[in-house]
Amino acid sequence: MELILVSSLIAVIATLTLLSTHSQTRNSKLSSTANTATMINRLATLYRTEKGVWPKDVDNSIAPSEIASMLPRNLFSTATPIGGRWDWNGPGGSLNVIGISVRYPTKADADLTLLRLLDELMDDGNLTTGQVKTLTTSSKFYLQFSVEGT
Repeated sequence: MELILVSSLIAVIATLTLLSTHSQTRNSKLSSTANTATMINRLATLYRTEKGVWPKDVDNSIAPSEIASMLPRNLFSTATPIGGRWDWNGPGGSLNVIGISVRYPTKADADLTLLRLLDELMDDGNLTTGQVKTLTTSSKFYLQFSVEGT
């Protein structure tokens, strides 16, 4: 009987520890993504304030040359903490908004639960409205952190 009780207690403690670690990892991913998106948008906004134009639209996984030297090396060439790749969407691009986004090959590649939590952290908690929202174009799926546009 004591052995069953001790085994049960160990199982409960292990489960609680695992859940706590999972929650901390998730929160770390959300915080890191939010901070990076904010940093990139602020650098682009600063560039616009100084030069009068937004950084040019570039392809997925390529940092805009106008602000690349101010960003951590390899930021755009590696996956974000929430999956996908950073993609700057400037004027003339495929999206009708300006700002940084995380681009996924398809909607199925994105963890929508994680994206909703990130939207709650940064915006209105609704992935279809506000400054943080999802967009789909040309079969690509985006989580857009807009600084200008609809």
